[in-house]
Amino acid sequence: WIWANGESLLYMTDYRFTEYLLPAGLTHLAIACNYDINILRRNIANSANGDDSTHLKRVIEAHPSIDTVLGILKANREVVSKLEAIHLLHISSGNGDPADFKRRVEAETGRPCFVS
Repeated sequence: WIWANGESLLYMTDYRFTEYLLPAGLTHLAIACNYDINILRRNIANSANGDDSTHLKRVIEAHPSIDTVLGILKANREVVSKLEAIHLLHISSGNGDPADFKRRVEAETGRPCFVS
């Protein structure tokens, strides 16, 4: 959580969604958005290991999905409506879809979204 020159940034990585409330006055949000559950499940099913439930469980428990991010944004509509920008971080090269994530976040929030 950084404040400078009238702007503020909240940097969120490696968190679990438990009705997280974003602070009022936030101007920028940088948030980890690692995977899409459908892509992850398809990749695991198509892997050499077949249905690797251990890998699936590890990713789900350790990383936030696009659905988690959208849930946080929906639960914080008042704060999100005033954001200048949302930055998506740590998208998995194999289990994420940066263009789709950006589209979904912008459609949900009406705010500019950048993939970092």
